[in-house]
Amino acid sequence: NFLVDGQGGTIKGSSSQEVIDDTNCTPVIAVPKSGYKFVEWSDGSTDSTLIVKNVKVDLNMIAYFKLDAFIITGNIDSGHEGGTIDPHGAIEVIKGTDQLFTVKSNEGYRISNVTVDKEEKDIIDNNLYEYSFNNVDANHQISASFLKEYTIKFIADVNGSIEGITEQIVGKGDTCSSVKAVPDQGYRFIKWSNGSTDNPLIITDVIKDIEITASFDWWNI
Repeated sequence: NFLVDGQGGTIKGSSSQEVIDDTNCTPVIAVPKSGYKFVEWSDGSTDSTLIVKNVKVDLNMIAYFKLDAFIITGNIDSGHEGGTIDPHGAIEVIKGTDQLFTVKSNEGYRISNVTVDKEEKDIIDNNLYEYSFNNVDANHQISASFLKEYTIKFIADVNGSIEGITEQIVGKGDTCSSVKAVPDQGYRFIKWSNGSTDNPLIITDVIKDIEITASFDWWNI
């Protein structure tokens, strides 16, 4: 008897044969259905066309099939956590179909990098990125990394104002855009609350939330 394991294929040829002792059966072929591929017979043979030779006992020969699929792996880079990639891990994708991956940052983080098969992709939205593998015909890999975000607030004390973006969201280790303390008429800029007298001011290598105030004083000549 020639049998099929599961629903992945059929037997072409006579699936039940009576054979004279020590003779050969007629050939049969394991034929996979669409989306499947033949793996092997139960005797270990990997040729889809099978002829059992010199038959001496009753036999049940089983054809095994599996999905004709490729592996796509979605991972988050180690040490750069701060969001999700869905689906995550190694998944099987049937040949010729499409598979969508969605990358999302957690609150307080941004997407810093997405690579597909080691090729870096352009990120437009730092909070959401989608990528579709279409008509899949090979194994692929997609990975994402995230960056912690911090808030920098620039405040003007009385008798002055701030020129520039007064509240900025900056990635860990990044640099904010410059701001300038502008004194009112008759006043002058003294310093920032971090002790700096730079004006304009740029904060580099940001590693925490920062609130910094510009102070002014009467222009006394």
